[in-house]
Amino acid sequence: MIYAMYRRKIMKQSYYLYKSGRIQRKDNSLEIVYKDNTKKSIPIERVDNIYVMTEFDFNTSLLNFLGKY
Repeated sequence: MIYAMYRRKIMKQSYYLYKSGRIQRKDNSLEIVYKDNTKKSIPIERVDNIYVMTEFDFNTSLLNFLGKY
């Protein structure tokens, strides 16, 4: 018998950021913290593009992390 393993394909998508805040690395995910202290966590494997339409803070370690993907 032959067994085949199928990997679930993850769909990448673009993210548009319209509220001010901060993007940071948390584990192997992106964490977006908005100025009103709401948070959103996105696994890096799901990100195709990030479009920032307003003011955001980030650091060089985040840029290095994003450069690997």
